Amino acid sequence: MITKRTTRLMLAGLALGATLPAHAVSLIAPGDAVYGISLNSDSNPNAGQTADKATDGDPNSKYLNFGRYNSGIIYTGSSPFTVQSLGFTTGGDAAERDPTSYLLLGSNDASINTSSASNAVSNGWTLIGTGALSLSDTRGSVSSLNLTNTASYSSYWLVFPTLKDTPGTANSLQISEANLYSGAGATGTKFTATTVAGTSWTGNFPNSSAFAEQPNKVVDGNPATKYLNFGKEGTGFVVYPSVGNTVPSGFTFTTAGDVQARDPLNYTIYGQNSAGVWSTILAGTFTSAQLPAARSTTGVTIPYTTDGTIYKAYGFVANSLFDTVNANSMQIGDFQVDGYVIPEASSALLGMVGVFGMAGFRRRRN
Repeated sequence: MITKRTTRLMLAGLALGATLPAHAVSLIAPGDAVYGISLNSDSNPNAGQTADKATDGDPNSKYLNFGRYNSGIIYTGSSPFTVQSLGFTTGGDAAERDPTSYLLLGSNDASINTSSASNAVSNGWTLIGTGALSLSDTRGSVSSLNLTNTASYSSYWLVFPTLKDTPGTANSLQISEANLYSGAGATGTKFTATTVAGTSWTGNFPNSSAFAEQPNKVVDGNPATKYLNFGKEGTGFVVYPSVGNTVPSGFTFTTAGDVQARDPLNYTIYGQNSAGVWSTILAGTFTSAQLPAARSTTGVTIPYTTDGTIYKAYGFVANSLFDTVNANSMQIGDFQVDGYVIPEASSALLGMVGVFGMAGFRRRRN
């Protein structure tokens, strides 16, 4: 039985173990997993080459999306499934359309709407893995990619951020087969999706991230580079700090090196907690001090008073631009979160207190 004294001791241990450090540190580092998002984009597949063709088992058919960079596929099944590998077959046309990187997200949210799921800061989407792809230039070639994953999800979102076409000549993304498997090396059970939908985070061509100004530039710590998205309003990014669970105390932005008209004006900053739930942390309008008129300049930190929530990811969306009429894109030079790294032991203890505290509460009521 959980007594009041035991509960008090556990709470005291939590307070000791979860005390924040004396000084905040920078939580974002170059190389952290980051990807671009858009709240207002949709898929732009070619007629007869929709996303379901990537799971039909026919190497002579293919999925083609004119959204190019960041186009992808949402697979939704009837029950949770643990993915251990991805299996690919290259499309039958020009090799420059092949993807060269991937991003895989998972969710158990039953409310996922595949026609508007490009919002990635809702529906419990959680990053599973991201990295490079090395697909053969030979048409119809088969390959696989192993994943490190133990979680089960009923929906998966596979995104292809980049293509082979350096510096950008392909008019679309293509893949003949892209399937999810329960075993390594594209073995075991193949995930059976009840719905398969194509997506494009940055909308129809040419509304894609500029080839040399991809989302990773927003966390590279270099004020001379930038992230640019032709989707304009409603675009942004999501970043997973490699340090793990964190508590934020402030957010800092660096302006990009081009015209101010492209800068965000109204913004929303989101956070994803350890349970995978997204929520709004801050929403507001940049002041001239927070996002200066001077180019490639770091603004003053936007302060945040924590409510104790621990986050594993952060999202940013530009709701409007400084000069929407004259801007052809949204741009940000750099992004940083100040705050505290929370050790895994503290996070685990927090969960234990919640479980045992509820058990004690129920015991007292019986």
